[in-house]
Order: sequence, then structure tokens, then C-alpha cells
Amino acid sequence: MNEDPSLLRTPTDADCPLSPGDTLRKTVSFSRWDIETFARLTGDANPLHRREADANRFGQVIASGQQTAAMLMGWLATECGFRRVNGAPCELLFLNTNFSYKEPVFADQELALSWRVASAEWKTGLKAWLVQLDGHAEREGAAQPAVVARSTLSLRPILAAKRAPAAA
Repeated sequence: MNEDPSLLRTPTDADCPLSPGDTLRKTVSFSRWDIETFARLTGDANPLHRREADANRFGQVIASGQQTAAMLMGWLATECGFRRVNGAPCELLFLNTNFSYKEPVFADQELALSWRVASAEWKTGLKAWLVQLDGHAEREGAAQPAVVARSTLSLRPILAAKRAPAAA
């Protein structure tokens, strides 16, 4: 089996498929059904996430913070899962993620998600890049982001296993 020689050398910071300054963007919205279903599936019985929330202080159903956080993390994991290093796919592990909830997220409201790469450094002992990202979920026309995130993840190229030669 002929291996790509670039996969046999130790990767560097420059090989990382995410570079400082890279920004990923996506627009989403949660319907009332999405919000109610997510709350039910996660055991969140807070009335702010159910139909009867029309009488709450916000005047309408709001998404739980964990729903927006899950969307941010799931989308980032998917984006990184499609990244390649010299043709090899990458695996992603979230090592630490912090969220700060600043504003409510309402049903059927457009939400702009973004992650910006702050740093990416190859760690030989981990055989992976440590990548730090800053994330946001912003409502259209809002003065500040609804959710602010900071995440550290491990991004590792999945190298093809060396195979023993076939028996003759």
C-alpha cells in the first residue's frame, strides 16, 4: 500500500484545516414545534418553552439555552468532520465549551450562528491540533448576541492504518 508521504511526517500548525481568523457562518431558526419538542426530549419542563408561555414575561415561547448551544456545537462538529488534511478526514473532540446567554431566542426568528477560529496549534503529545474558537448566535436587529460561546477542541487527522501484506 502506497501511503501519502505527507501523512507520515509530523503535522504543523500550518497544516491545520482551520486557521486563525477563519469564520464559519450559518443561519437557522427554531419553530415553536422545534422548541417544544427539544424541551420535551431533554426533560426541560420550564413553561417558557411550551405553548402556554404566551403569558410569560417575553410574551412568547423562547428556545432553551441548551437548544441554541446544541445547534452551535452540532453544526461546528459537522463542519469540522468534513475538513481534510492531505486527503485524510479529521475527528473532532470538544474539550471545553462555555456559553453565556445574553438575550432570549424566539420561535421563528432568524438566528445567525458563527464560529471564528482564535488559535490553532499542533500538540505532538495529543497528535492533534488544539483549536480555540469564539462563537455567537445573533438575532436579526438585536443590539448584542443572544448567546456567546468559547470552545477548545481537539482536531485530529484520521490516518489510514497500516495493513499487513496479504498472504501469498
